Amino acid sequence: MGEEVGRILAATTLYERLAVHTSCTTSDIKRRFNKLVLLIHPDKNPDPRAKEAFQAVHEALETLGNAESRRAYNTTLALEDDTPLPNRHFVPPRAASTLQLVICGDSQFCSVVASSH
Repeated sequence: MGEEVGRILAATTLYERLAVHTSCTTSDIKRRFNKLVLLIHPDKNPDPRAKEAFQAVHEALETLGNAESRRAYNTTLALEDDTPLPNRHFVPPRAASTLQLVICGDSQFCSVVASSH
């Protein structure tokens, strides 16, 4: 149980905290959150850092479990790191001040950018 707490606290992204892929669905995120909570809940886990890990996982769920906040978070990740997230494509904005981020699944063809990846 202590290893999971340490892994969560050492994670550098919210995706790493939950140990999910950037292309996962909202239901995947919620399922993973529920599994982690059983392992790290401060009432069940004797690790003194369990409360901190629990709060970190809850923050990840709040951000990644909401489509709008997830898009904003993914944009922030793209600005902080030049390494692209897997399966991510930037679509030309519709308005001068709008940037649309599209997360494609693990498909071989992306209809949004009309190309293979």
